[in-house]
Amino acid sequence: MIYFKTLIRFWKPVLWLTVILILCFLPGNDFPTVSIPYMDKIVHMGMFGGLTIFLLPVIKEMRDKIQRPVLLTVFLNFLLGGIIEILQGTLTQTRSASFFDLGADVVGSILAVIVYLYLISGTRLERILIR
Repeated sequence: MIYFKTLIRFWKPVLWLTVILILCFLPGNDFPTVSIPYMDKIVHMGMFGGLTIFLLPVIKEMRDKIQRPVLLTVFLNFLLGGIIEILQGTLTQTRSASFFDLGADVVGSILAVIVYLYLISGTRLERILIR
């Protein structure tokens, strides 16, 4: 029963990850053209920053089992971003793998950690994110 309660808390990060996966594997020509420079990198930072905001409080709550939740969260984002980039480069014909996208994923995760630690941690919003 304890494991179920722990797993059920991951529903928000899993839902957000599902959105990321759908967006990352849609054909690139399905998205509108925007003339903002590096918009795709901004989107990557936002997607993985959002994942960090949802994932970090859940991992942080498991502090008796996980010693460094911030490091683990950033590493998981790096790992997920890397896997997605490899799969985009090998499984799709309209997408390509990009180290710059992976870099944007990690930067978004680190920026979200900073936002989380200074603006969200210890607030009511943190309790909402955990539920």
